[in-house]
Amino acid sequence: LRKAVVQVELWASKWEMEINPAKCGVLSFGTSAEVKVGVVTQQGPIPDLESYTYLGVEITKALSRMAMAERRRKKGLECLFMLEKKLRSPSLPIGHKTLLIRGIVMPT
Repeated sequence: LRKAVVQVELWASKWEMEINPAKCGVLSFGTSAEVKVGVVTQQGPIPDLESYTYLGVEITKALSRMAMAERRRKKGLECLFMLEKKLRSPSLPIGHKTLLIRGIVMPT
């Protein structure tokens, strides 16, 4: 793991980029709860996390697909409830309601 961190640091240096530990996280899979990985870069330590959100999907150490799907379901319902007034409006054409659902609710 340390070799990989060094390679990333070399790549970042080559392309004149910096690693921001505050925007990074280490998520260990398949290790016991007592084991801490402890990744450190030149800019500082990268924190160990219990979960990480990537592109709107929360990934946990357990990698439970059911838990991930449940979080997405809740997010979709929140979005649907936010649009409920518009979707129930008799003055909004059905085509526009369909666009709202396809464009906003379904992507969440």
